[in-house]
Amino acid sequence: MQEAARKDVERAFGVLQARLGIIRGPSRLWKAEQMSSIMFACIILHNIIIEDEGGNASNFDGDDGEGPSSTPQTQFNSGAPPEFAAYLARNASLKDARLHARLRDDLVEHIWARFGPVDP
Repeated sequence: MQEAARKDVERAFGVLQARLGIIRGPSRLWKAEQMSSIMFACIILHNIIIEDEGGNASNFDGDDGEGPSSTPQTQFNSGAPPEFAAYLARNASLKDARLHARLRDDLVEHIWARFGPVDP
C-alpha cells in the first residue's frame, strides 16, 4: 500500500515537472515555507489547466503504451540565480588553502599580542 502511494506521489510530481518549469529548477535557496507555497500554487495551476482542457488533457506519464508523452517540453534558462553565485563564491573562499593559512596566522598573532606567551 505504501509503495502504491509512493508511486502515485512520484507520478503526480512528474506531471507537475513536465508542465511547470519552476519545479524542475534548483531549490536550494528557497526556504521550506516558500517551497510549500510554490508547490501549492503549482498544484492549483495544474488543476485549473486540467479543468480548462476538459477531456483533452495530455497524458504526461506515458502510460498509453506509446512511450513518453508527445507534449513538447518547455525550455527554460537553467542559469544560477545571483544569490546562488554568491553562495558558490563564499563556499569556494572557505576552501581556499592560502586564505585559511593567512587567517590562521593572523589569529595566532592576535592571540600572542593580546595574551602574550603562556608561563609554564
